[in-house]
Amino acid sequence: MNVILVWQQPIPIIILIGLYPVFASDLGRYLAISFKNDFRYDYDWSRFFKLYWSWYVFIVAFFIMCKRRAKELVRYPATFDLAKFSLYQGEINPKFYSLFGRQWNIRQIETKLEPAFFFSVGLIIKFLIAPGLGLLIVACSFIYALSYWAAYKHGDGFVLDKIDEMICNQNMHKSFVQKLSPEQTQYFRFVGMDNMNESFKTELMPYFFDDNNSNIGVVK
Repeated sequence: MNVILVWQQPIPIIILIGLYPVFASDLGRYLAISFKNDFRYDYDWSRFFKLYWSWYVFIVAFFIMCKRRAKELVRYPATFDLAKFSLYQGEINPKFYSLFGRQWNIRQIETKLEPAFFFSVGLIIKFLIAPGLGLLIVACSFIYALSYWAAYKHGDGFVLDKIDEMICNQNMHKSFVQKLSPEQTQYFRFVGMDNMNESFKTELMPYFFDDNNSNIGVVK
């Protein structure tokens, strides 16, 4: 799986964010008119930057943080030493682990505390500095929380699948061959053809697995 992370390729995002003030203000209309008229009209640039200076300060700060993040994850192209996971998310600020006088685990930090922090920052910016920029940060905090929530749900599902796989492998003989009740097979019940004699089922069992050891084998 090859995922392009935002902090590894920030330029497209920066361009999109940087163009927002152009289209949100009358600058876009001015540029369109001036282009047709050889730029014979003046524009109040001071008013534009007075309204959107915070937006471009944010872009600079965003770029700097992306570069810092990229350095945490850097792997030289010619280096394949298994020293670092290629999709490593980077370090978590240590202050989050003991915030508000209690201990938090990584899952709680990534799905609750970090999004809540940026949500709060976004609200402060929205009401005190720049409404548009604040709303952007608030929206990103929700996207950040949802993305990690989905990632953890996917991980939970993967673990549960492996647990079910283990139960299935360990109880396949009991359910398929011996036809024991679910209470005796950790509630695993084989669903399929079972009108064969027990000796043939026993002979067939090894072909159910990718490994000869049914305790660790994977059902095909």
